[in-house]
Amino acid sequence: MRYLIGAALASGLLAGCGGSAREFVGVTDVDVDASGTVAGLSEQSLTVFETDVGIFAHGFVEGVDALVIGNSSSAVAGDIGNFAASGIVDGYDVGGSYVSGTASYSGDYAMTVVSGYEESPNPQNWQRQALTGEFIARIELHTAVAAANDPDHGHSHDVDVVELSIGEEGDPLFFEEVIIYSPTPPALPSTILNTFNGGFANVGSGAPVPLEGKIAFGSDGIIASFQGQTADHLVAGGFGGTDANASDLVTQ
Repeated sequence: MRYLIGAALASGLLAGCGGSAREFVGVTDVDVDASGTVAGLSEQSLTVFETDVGIFAHGFVEGVDALVIGNSSSAVAGDIGNFAASGIVDGYDVGGSYVSGTASYSGDYAMTVVSGYEESPNPQNWQRQALTGEFIARIELHTAVAAANDPDHGHSHDVDVVELSIGEEGDPLFFEEVIIYSPTPPALPSTILNTFNGGFANVGSGAPVPLEGKIAFGSDGIIASFQGQTADHLVAGGFGGTDANASDLVTQ
């Protein structure tokens, strides 16, 4: 998701700019290395956050080529972007893949929160905040009929369903039975990066920020990255932790 910056964030032209270049603002998932450098973006880096099972990075990139970063479908040559961004570094190890049961994990989260873009078109005037904390996550694996937004919807058989829950309503991170989807349904190897669309970040006095992202989990731990935005907040971050209780889980 991303907006065009302009008058009231709507016109598509950067206020006060005499050229035709447009400026985007939004959130994006990125490929990032262990130093926090984003692929295709050597001049800026993200904050690296190490967990027991892997590394993710999060932060804010400013004035970048919108054709390289942000995947803005309407961007053309010369357009620039300002994005809250996060991603998981290759090389994470969450252990063996689970196929059934329940588990809980504990660890730490970190996120970048950006606000003020609804009030000013100049990124230098925006507020940026780094938030960190602890979380406990619960994973449940079972089978169910495919939901309407499941990538495997339309198949007659039941599909593997993974539900993720974190925290309680009002917590900085709140996931209530969020469904994790495999990129290659109906199989769901839990140790590869699967996707989720749900959960919230409570980062201000306004409405919670809806999140989407990527996640992997296994017998040793869990790791995820996420992004989300509202009319007045951009959020990008991640979380990672170790297996706290997996007595009911079955591995492949």
